[in-house]
Amino acid sequence: MQQQGNSFITAPASLPGFRQARIVRSSSNVAYRHFRKCRRWEIHPRPKLSERHAIPHFEIDRLLWQEGWIPTPIETYVEQHERILSGENWVIDGLGHKNSIPARIDRATEIILIDMPLWMHFWFAAERQIAWQSGKLENTPGGLSAMPPTRDLFRTIWDIEQDWMPGIRRLCTEAHDAGKTLTRIGSVDELDAFAQKLM
Repeated sequence: MQQQGNSFITAPASLPGFRQARIVRSSSNVAYRHFRKCRRWEIHPRPKLSERHAIPHFEIDRLLWQEGWIPTPIETYVEQHERILSGENWVIDGLGHKNSIPARIDRATEIILIDMPLWMHFWFAAERQIAWQSGKLENTPGGLSAMPPTRDLFRTIWDIEQDWMPGIRRLCTEAHDAGKTLTRIGSVDELDAFAQKLM
């Protein structure tokens, strides 16, 4: 008999940010957008995971942004976010607003923390921007047509690493100490190995 549970996947903004899932448990309960960001990882485990478990997939960037990288009104984001979290099973992919993170961790039974060195996130983001600019990025964040300004993207990556990630690491550690499963991914090799488990 399969057990229900939640997975929460997180990383800085090049990936960007959080990857969460509430799914029916199996050997691999994760989905994350890291693979969308550069051509090397154009295989997308999030939809595969969602399809494998017959559960809905939600991309936070679709809630957070409107075309042209215009922020969705906060009231709309909060309403949609709360509605998703109240669901029985889901795969949630994306960072979202900082104050929405604790609720996702609270609902998670499994946490995947993608916590690579900052320079790697810049590298992944640069590869994504190049692929996007050349028309080779098949799955854009939020389904948006225009890529974000590179300077703004890099500033966001820096700010998240400096201002958000210490608290995210602490929340994830506390959740682990409370009995939730926590997996830390700190390198490309670890990420590749993890992705293979989803294939």
